Amino acid sequence: MTITIYADSNIYRYVATGELEITTIGSVRFAYSSVHFDEMIRTGSLEILKGLEALNAVPLVTNENGEYDIDSIGVCLEYVDPYKKFEDYKSDYVERPDAEASLNELLLRMLGADNIEELKKAPDTLLSLADDMKQYFGEEANDIQERAKLASNDLETLIQGDLSTRRPLTKTRTEFGYPKGATSLHENDQNPIDEIWERLSSKLSGVTKEQFFSFEAIPNVELERSRVGDVAGCHLILNMIGYHPDKGLPNREKIRNILSDGQHLGYGSMCGCFLTSDYRLYKKADAIFKFRKYASQAEHIEYKSEGMSTTLVEPGSVRRVKLERSSET
Repeated sequence: MTITIYADSNIYRYVATGELEITTIGSVRFAYSSVHFDEMIRTGSLEILKGLEALNAVPLVTNENGEYDIDSIGVCLEYVDPYKKFEDYKSDYVERPDAEASLNELLLRMLGADNIEELKKAPDTLLSLADDMKQYFGEEANDIQERAKLASNDLETLIQGDLSTRRPLTKTRTEFGYPKGATSLHENDQNPIDEIWERLSSKLSGVTKEQFFSFEAIPNVELERSRVGDVAGCHLILNMIGYHPDKGLPNREKIRNILSDGQHLGYGSMCGCFLTSDYRLYKKADAIFKFRKYASQAEHIEYKSEGMSTTLVEPGSVRRVKLERSSET
């Protein structure tokens, strides 16, 4: 049975530059998502396309709305020249820098950033974005505008209330019982998220484990749910409480990469394996997959400047037989 391996951008980049040699045994397929393309558009670096081509990687898309007649949350499409696929994607790409920046400012504030003035602009930006929708959806945009007004008012209340005072990550983690971060106490746990919840549950009345780690909706908060969004949300929570956290969390220059990593995990959870050279990302992936009992397995390739190699095997493709030696009488 074919195993699908979803690799993050660094893996494809190392293949492209000749730093990583990959050997496969059996039916092994590599996959990528629109997140890889979004990263290329953002950074301007197209290097990983060569890696995608070399590994014959195929596009992976979500199937949560039942668009494809297959019983799977993720669907691998047929191989397409990644260079052409990227050009087609880029031609349809609509950039919303103001909307993205507003979301990022909200997340940065939750991670302890000193950005209240930037955050105060977010409610108006949300309304402006809804107004822009008229040129695309006409009268159908009226419903979007009404929802945007409600969301803008809620956001305004949040900014003037809970988010009005900056809360550094060190303070948040200390209040959760992790002054040195969750890694310090849960590095060797078999299921870190369950163990973390054991310590946190008494401090979070009225919130379930699934709600705290973003896998269930919080009452009175309307958000469109998806596998990618849920996993990315959990990835951000693990960062916040200090479980193998990324560097530069409250940094405006880093937040987009951190969000992309979370989205990669969401797509990786739909495959047989998620492959990365980022140890922090690997540890968070492993924790999330075990917590949710996803079939996907997280694997890590340690970066070595002198070069790397790995062998990836389809389960069941290697047969080994060894009988007990008979004892002579």
